Amino acid sequence: MRPLSTGRTRLKYHRSALPDYCQASGISNALDRHWSQSEAYWLVIHERKRVDLHGWIDIDAIAVESFHSCTPLLVTPNKPMKFLKQTFAEFSKDRCTTLAAAMAYYTTFALPPLLFLLMTVMTFGLSVAYESDQARDKAQTVLTSQLSDMLGNEEAVDEISSILNDTEDSKANWWKTLLSFAGILVGATGVVGTLQDSLNQVWQVKPDPEKSSLATMISKRVLSFAMILGLGFLLLVSIAVSSVLSTAGRQITDYIGTSLGVADGINYAVQAAVVFSVFSAIFKFMPDAKIRWRDVLVGATITTALFLAGRYAMQIYFSYSEPGAELGAAAASLAVILVWVYYSAIIVLLGAEATQVYATLYGDGIQPDKNAVRVVETVQRD
Repeated sequence: MRPLSTGRTRLKYHRSALPDYCQASGISNALDRHWSQSEAYWLVIHERKRVDLHGWIDIDAIAVESFHSCTPLLVTPNKPMKFLKQTFAEFSKDRCTTLAAAMAYYTTFALPPLLFLLMTVMTFGLSVAYESDQARDKAQTVLTSQLSDMLGNEEAVDEISSILNDTEDSKANWWKTLLSFAGILVGATGVVGTLQDSLNQVWQVKPDPEKSSLATMISKRVLSFAMILGLGFLLLVSIAVSSVLSTAGRQITDYIGTSLGVADGINYAVQAAVVFSVFSAIFKFMPDAKIRWRDVLVGATITTALFLAGRYAMQIYFSYSEPGAELGAAAASLAVILVWVYYSAIIVLLGAEATQVYATLYGDGIQPDKNAVRVVETVQRD
């Protein structure tokens, strides 16, 4: 059967010209139940070397066993709004708002150890150019400034500053310090582990129970710790670039007598690049799945745009609203942090859904890695 048009990883067939193995695998019958006879379909055929599964097809989120076991197939209608429609359908199906609420609750309690680790990494990096006390003060100032830009609420920023001030190194016994650091490490990496579990659920994969071991658990903790270190490094890069741009901006202003705002624009672009890098690393390395970099970059771009636009919207919201204000300053600060983390979690999960749908419709798909299995949801009707 000759396809209507060809591509490197996909073939477009008319309904009446499906290949013979589609008829044998039951795809034809499934199409009859979901779409009209006149539509054209994208038949995405992954190369065998990229496939770790035995043969399965996914038609509009309904799993069907394929008798053609050498190649998994995905059939979707060629409609312009399919991407948006399927993204929000997957977001609703996976109950992402509930996952985001759980992540916000857990993150709020793990915020002190997470901030402590970020402070430690940033202080260590800045100690090359500053004295130890100055490096710590600089790291705290920059971290507070970054959080202030994101939260846009002075009470919440003051509460976070108080948390950072309370993370001063104590003069306790070495074993107490060691136990405290162990608790901080577990709490901070637990947040990353929660995000990983949520992404696994969104991408319909999970660790293989038969391959679970202590080494696997330790490796996940190490990955979580590495992600925190990477975030600290990106913040250091942001500090360095911001300092250079600030100095250059002052010199240009003194020379021409007016500010052009170029430095501010570049500084904002650097912040966007940091956010983009974080989302790219999250989608590529956190889930127990294999995904192409080109699909990751598209998903990270979508997520970054949503995050930056939403951050501006949240600043406007907090400027006119004070959630929890009637309960006191402390409760108001906690409410602001909860709302902001909840929003951020929703953006990350929505971006993950968009990445999955894009990879499925236009890319190379998402496959479980060697230590994971795919989760297939089946619906049984009486």
